[in-house]
Amino acid sequence: MTTITLKRQFITDATGQPVGVIVPLEEFALVETLLRQQQTVAGEAEKIAQMEQAGQDRLFMADLLELNPY
Repeated sequence: MTTITLKRQFITDATGQPVGVIVPLEEFALVETLLRQQQTVAGEAEKIAQMEQAGQDRLFMADLLELNPY
């Protein structure tokens, strides 16, 4: 029986820009926590950006004031 060892496989888009990498499970285990933390931070940053944008939206603010006039 032949054993195949997968090292790293880099994935690029049509323009050649890197978009991902496939790594062995042992390597993934080393960085999994960091990757999940970055995902959370990116999600929070997006939510903050959306809240800032909503504060500038006249229709959103009008709806908000209609629901809570105080």
